[in-house]
Amino acid sequence: MKTLGVLRDAVGKFGDAPFLIEESRTLSFRDVDRLSSNLALSLRELGVAAKDRVALYMNGASEFVIARLGTQKLGAWIVPVNTRLLAREVEHILSDCEPKYLVADVALLANLPEQWRKRAITVGREGEGLARYEDLVAAQTGQEPRVELDPEDGAMILYTSGTTGRAKGAVIRHRNSCASGQWILQATGLKAKDVLLSCIPMYSASSMNGYLIASLMTGTPWVITEKFSPEDVLKKIEERKVTVLHAAGAQHGLIANHPSYATRNLSSLRLLTWSNVLPLDMLKKMQARLAGIQFIQFYGMTETSPIGTHISTPAMLERPTSCGKPMAGFADIRLVDSEGNNVSPETPGEISIRSSGLMKEYYKNPEATREAVRDGWFYTGDLGRMDGDGYLYIVGRINDVINRGGEKIFAPEVESVLLSHSAIQDAALVGIGHSVLGEEPKAFVVKKPGAEVSAEELRQFCQGKLARFKIPSEFEFLNDLPKNSMGKTLKYLLKEKKISP
Repeated sequence: MKTLGVLRDAVGKFGDAPFLIEESRTLSFRDVDRLSSNLALSLRELGVAAKDRVALYMNGASEFVIARLGTQKLGAWIVPVNTRLLAREVEHILSDCEPKYLVADVALLANLPEQWRKRAITVGREGEGLARYEDLVAAQTGQEPRVELDPEDGAMILYTSGTTGRAKGAVIRHRNSCASGQWILQATGLKAKDVLLSCIPMYSASSMNGYLIASLMTGTPWVITEKFSPEDVLKKIEERKVTVLHAAGAQHGLIANHPSYATRNLSSLRLLTWSNVLPLDMLKKMQARLAGIQFIQFYGMTETSPIGTHISTPAMLERPTSCGKPMAGFADIRLVDSEGNNVSPETPGEISIRSSGLMKEYYKNPEATREAVRDGWFYTGDLGRMDGDGYLYIVGRINDVINRGGEKIFAPEVESVLLSHSAIQDAALVGIGHSVLGEEPKAFVVKKPGAEVSAEELRQFCQGKLARFKIPSEFEFLNDLPKNSMGKTLKYLLKEKKISP
């Protein structure tokens, strides 16, 4: 199955039905097909061909969808870029994938070097790029590009959050992307009569692959949110009669804690979905307010498009810390020890996944590919356990990652920044529990003898060196960090606070 085949089927079945619903306009399936074809013709005139890379660095969901489909109509690969990354992180991605062009918001280009600004197709007001997106999607004459694609052909490069250092690019095939849509469809029962609202940015695999493809398959209209706001989400649910709400677990928590949550008419909702474990008290609060509504939690990663496991109510309430089971036909899960042997139930092991969404490879990184993918299994770096009924639980992170409301924070990156401060001798970052976000980063630091520095000074020091969500929310000063005989910090003691100041 190929992405473009799914689009053509959608146009044939759903045509002028609403697809992307914005505040000021609604685009039908036919509109999106036409605009993406216009963009494809314009990109072809600019020299874009099969297997070229086009980076998408924007916040607008409709523009993203059109740019994605238009690029892929030429057989070129899209490279979505997280708009929350620092400029140096974006530069790494661009330098690694070497895109022919960027389709980017003008405001986001300001901090990038001239070499990238010159290749930009700008979205919005006039910029210094080589062309304006709005001009390229205007009426075109010419035959729609028809490129013969194979399901095994690459469709995109999705960059990881850099949990083992610098971000790696996962090459996702067309069949992987379509399998993700089928997985979401099977789990959610999405239909044309549904109305979907996703708070997750389109550059995320769950939106761009899972829900976008599922919406094309079913003819489901998608209500667009330009910027997450609990009040705006609640307003849109009421006014647009939203039936399916997809958001990060932390966003669901913020929505449930908003004053309007108790008063807005949310009776149209039938399903809430998210991608990380929510605290039991929050689940109970949501269930009390939304009686009879189904909840689904997904677990997956960039490299699997992000097919993994899922759990829904009522099992979710019986096992609130579980991320569920794999769906037959889409994924298999096993837990292994350091030698690659399967572990018994209730025994912690590394989570490995074999799924229909599994990437082809890491772009230009065969060594990392060989390390991560062995005999068709992807080794996630997550530590988990499985109970006797086959439900999976995340118990730790082999690669020392903190999951802050769906945003992954690589602890060594933050620790390296803290250690570059002239007053800091040692530092360790751990995740501490948070009622809404799941985890928050907390830094334990040791000052050099005679040095003085405050938590606020360290917080300011991190600004500009780390993305905002990576900056520790709390600092605690210690005389020493607990270490083992090999000199490695015992972070579990820090988490359990079995230390003295």
